[in-house]
Amino acid sequence: MKENKSTKGPQTENHLVVILEDMRAKFQVFDEGLISLRKKTDQMNANLESLRDEVGDVRLRMARVEAKLAKLEESTARIESDIRLIKNDLKAKVSFEEFKVLEKRLAAATS
Repeated sequence: MKENKSTKGPQTENHLVVILEDMRAKFQVFDEGLISLRKKTDQMNANLESLRDEVGDVRLRMARVEAKLAKLEESTARIESDIRLIKNDLKAKVSFEEFKVLEKRLAAATS
């Protein structure tokens, strides 16, 4: 038995319209998802760029701190050396009490 084309045509056409509308709706949802994803990606890229700038600033400040630290280490080494020299000089010198004793001896020897 053959079906009538006039009855088959509108049903098939209606069925295709429903399928196309469903596909359009799904593509619309997909498109909205892509737009949302692009916005998030753009925001992440902006955040990443900001972080890169901050890391660059931190590196610059770190280099300055390292330079200052090197100068402080040099100064500290000089101060330590000076302290050692002063200690040695003080060991070689007589104390005030020893000076008094030596002064008395000298006075006794010259008189």
